[in-house]
Amino acid sequence: MRYRLIGFAFLLGLLVTKGNAYDFGGWNHDAGGYAITLELARETNNAMIVYFHIDDCGWCTRLEKEYFETRAVTRVLADMHKVVIKPARGKDKELSLAQQFSVQGYPTFLVVFPARRMEAMKLSPFVGKEFMSPDDFADRIKDTSRELVKKHVGRSLPPPTTSKPQGPPRAGTTADVSQKNLGSILILQGQVKLFEEYNDGLWLKIQDSHGNCWVKLLNDFYVYQAQQEYPMEVGSGVEVHGLVARDTTNKDIMLDATTLGKIGWSQRKPTPQEIQALESPLLQAHQLKGIHPGQWVPVQGTIRSITEEKDPRGLWIELSSGKAKVGVWLDGPILARMHWKPAVGQCLHVVGIFVEEDSTPEDELPLVGSLEVISPLYIQVVQEEPAR
Repeated sequence: MRYRLIGFAFLLGLLVTKGNAYDFGGWNHDAGGYAITLELARETNNAMIVYFHIDDCGWCTRLEKEYFETRAVTRVLADMHKVVIKPARGKDKELSLAQQFSVQGYPTFLVVFPARRMEAMKLSPFVGKEFMSPDDFADRIKDTSRELVKKHVGRSLPPPTTSKPQGPPRAGTTADVSQKNLGSILILQGQVKLFEEYNDGLWLKIQDSHGNCWVKLLNDFYVYQAQQEYPMEVGSGVEVHGLVARDTTNKDIMLDATTLGKIGWSQRKPTPQEIQALESPLLQAHQLKGIHPGQWVPVQGTIRSITEEKDPRGLWIELSSGKAKVGVWLDGPILARMHWKPAVGQCLHVVGIFVEEDSTPEDELPLVGSLEVISPLYIQVVQEEPAR
């Protein structure tokens, strides 16, 4: 009779446990909930909880009943972004997340900070001969979260550099983003491999034929303006200015582009209009009359005058051909990547975006407009004089 009562009590305990499973109210769920939680954590620059569990897992049940339901742990979790994920056969996205976080068993409780390099700290109260108390486990969650936030947010809010600018900008490659070039200002072109956006700015991982490097950009008006004109995405070409610097927290060498003003993208897939202009016969200045602003045009002419501008930095060049002249604007980034210096009398082939300009009556030759050049590849010195 005694053994029957023990068996009945054991079965009753199982039924009670099944019938009173932990209520994950306030948690997001599975892969869809993970995406929401990740976005919220990034928006607020906070750590998040990622909890993996499965059905019929005794240790999962114990963690949830003996810890999650306590006042101490509940109060800590209430203030955090959190998601519970249940990997199972046929749930490919959830299984993929378990693999991403290197889940080896259940339960797996992680405190995660969604930095450009995701950092996750695994916590468990079931360590050693004496398990943690709920209060100690709550404190461990809270302390780990604070440590991760301090580590990542404390690093990224101020410009993460320990170097001061040295010398003028120069063209470079990802291989130049190294310790020996700390303090140098580089202009890099490459392909976007990763593109992450946070409250404190944008992080790009750029790859070229020499390797890859991380670049930080401020999420300010200039970046917004550049993205509107040339939307960035993984796989697109990009050009950025940056200061070779050391990350003050993890000591990585990176390119800090947060303090160098306007950022422009120029290496990207040519538009059909660009391709057509590159393949079209060259025009003389007087043939640009009637061209619509914003149209890509190829022009040839002789440099008539050069004016250096300081704000913004660049050169204003006037080309004459036929019975008119056309202006050409070369900004600082273009000049830094040119391997020759413009001089009066040089004959140029230029492909650019046509812009209307006002011409003063006293000009010897009428100014029909100007060309905005976006790449040094689109301006070349030639030997032959333009046809008259």
